[in-house]
Formats: sequence, structure tokens, C-alpha cells
Amino acid sequence: MQHTQRSRAKSVIALALEAYLADHPEAKQLNAAPQLDDHFSDYATYQIRLFLFAGNDTTSSTIVYVYHMLSKHPDALDQVRQEHNRVFGPDLSTTASLLKATPALLNQCRVSLAR
Repeated sequence: MQHTQRSRAKSVIALALEAYLADHPEAKQLNAAPQLDDHFSDYATYQIRLFLFAGNDTTSSTIVYVYHMLSKHPDALDQVRQEHNRVFGPDLSTTASLLKATPALLNQCRVSLAR
């Protein structure tokens, strides 16, 4: 694989296909599109779907769990709200632009980032 001056991030699909074609040079024929064998195609499709689902599922499950725990512990929810108001201000419409302009503001969120 050749690297250019400006290499871009590649998708999971692109990386899987590049690896397959590197390991199977016979799949590349002159003047023809690369051919994938059925086993690889089925396996890659399954793995890519699993990768995408697992990433989304863990994120959504974590968010739901955090909301559940905050609903069970109103004192913790109050601390998070106070911290966010102190760091970002009470106007929620400005939070995204503040974070974009100054990402280091997250470092001031000790309660929110506690593990």
C-alpha cells in the first residue's frame, strides 16, 4: 500500500477489501474489477455489520445507563447540572459553539468526567 503526502482515514470496508486484495493477488485481473470469493464476502459482511452494531449498541446502552443512574441519584444530577452551568453557562444553545471554540473546557468538568 502506497502512502501519499496527505493520507486520509479509511473506512472499515476499505481496509478489509485492501487486506483481502493484498492477500489474494489473483483476485485482480487486468481490465477487470477485483473478484471476491463468496466465503470472504459473507464473512466480511457479517463482521462489518457486527462492528457497526456493536459500536452503536454500546454507546446507546451507556447513555441509557447514565440517564438511569442520574434519575436514581438526584444529588449527582444536581452536581452535574451545577458544574455544566458553571463551565458552559445556563444557556444550552451556546454549549456546542463554546466546546467547538474551546475544547479544553471539558477539563473543567470534574464531576462529569469522574470514573
